[in-house]
Parts: sequence; structure tokens; C-alpha cells
Amino acid sequence: MDLSEEFVPTCFIGDGYIGIKKETGAVYDVDFDRCRTQADILHWVTHLTLKTWVTREMLRDFIKAACDLNDIHYY
Repeated sequence: MDLSEEFVPTCFIGDGYIGIKKETGAVYDVDFDRCRTQADILHWVTHLTLKTWVTREMLRDFIKAACDLNDIHYY
């Protein structure tokens, strides 16, 4: 079985923002300018954990997208 077929990222890089896909189909935007540093990303992760709709996968995908966007190594 090809695992890549089952992986559907919950975040994407939009035009000037990182989009987080909610289960309702809505998109929660985080502007690039507000997540440039490791401290900014940590702030957003903390903020997102307060949202009742955020899943562990969404947090993981957000961290990956924000770090990739800013060339930050997270492993």
C-alpha cells in the first residue's frame, strides 16, 4: 500500500498566508508576516491549541508549513 495516497495535508501555503483546512471546509488563515521566527511559530501553535476544532495533525502540518516557508529545521 502506498502511504502517500492516504496522507492529506491539513495546511497549505496560500498567497501570503498559511491556510489551515477546517473539517467544515472553511480555511483559517495565518499571514506569513506573523509567523517568520521560531518564537512566532510557537506563539501560533499555542494559540491554535486553544481552538476546539484543531487536531494534532493540523498542528503538525502547520509547524511543517511554517518551518518550510522560513527554512527552519524542525527535526
